[in-house]
Amino acid sequence: MADSMREIRRRIRSVETTEHITNAMRLVSAAKFRRAKAHYDQAADRLSGVMKIVEQVIRESRLTAQTGTEASSENVSVPPHQTIVILITSNRGLCGSYNTGILRLFEELLGKHSDKVADGEASKPQQLSVYAIGSRGLDYLRHQNIPVLGSCLKAPEQITPEEIRAICRQLLEACGQAGNVPDGEILLVSMQYVNTLHQEPAVLRLFPWEDPGERPAEPVLSGREREYVPSLRQVAESMIPRYLELLLYRGLAEAAVCEHAARRSAMENASENGKEMLSHLSLHYNRARQQAITDELIEIVSGSEALKKEG
Repeated sequence: MADSMREIRRRIRSVETTEHITNAMRLVSAAKFRRAKAHYDQAADRLSGVMKIVEQVIRESRLTAQTGTEASSENVSVPPHQTIVILITSNRGLCGSYNTGILRLFEELLGKHSDKVADGEASKPQQLSVYAIGSRGLDYLRHQNIPVLGSCLKAPEQITPEEIRAICRQLLEACGQAGNVPDGEILLVSMQYVNTLHQEPAVLRLFPWEDPGERPAEPVLSGREREYVPSLRQVAESMIPRYLELLLYRGLAEAAVCEHAARRSAMENASENGKEMLSHLSLHYNRARQQAITDELIEIVSGSEALKKEG
């Protein structure tokens, strides 16, 4: 009985220590989540207007090229033969199903890509390369022997604009760009923020943005005269690298929010489970102590009765 009580006390101390750690990590993750959410909201507000302007310029360039007013290499209808996937995961665990959901979606994407090649849907042999952001995704790619175009092992919120620009430059070069127009497809696989308690893995296509028939035709000038120097095509092509940088910057900011939200939720659940386990262990310990006291009283009474009989 004494050994059993000693083991229960040891488990109680172990669970208490773990519960203190998980509670501290919950508080840290909650603070990081608030900062990351504020940064993401500010970035989304600042980028929304700029991205609308860039999208409008690119859309006008495509519509102009379709009408024959201006030739553009961006509007040549050629299926992409190079697919680049940007995989954003975390550098650490203890964040629930954050990495698991992203990697599961990435596996589904790999399956669809393999089916396309097997069915002959692409006019050219498709090649898939992955740029990994986060050590968990990089470890997975290496374990699965998947080609890695490059990697960045910094936390999403720690990646600077200069590093984002360098990443986009590398992606454009890997796409075999002609001028500023990549000849291929660039996808972003990361977690999408829904609310504090719910995040969903999603695939965002960074390039190309539109397929024929995805959006209704819009007036080229939208009721306002614009003049582009040196030309609309050149202006649109020069904006493509900047637009990729904006999309990646927003994706990294959203990934940071999702990671901290997932870790805060996971540590909160772990703390609650620790408290519940402590409650059960305390109950078992009290029962064992009461049983030990009862056994000692029985021994004392039995000894006393034995002495009376001998006397």
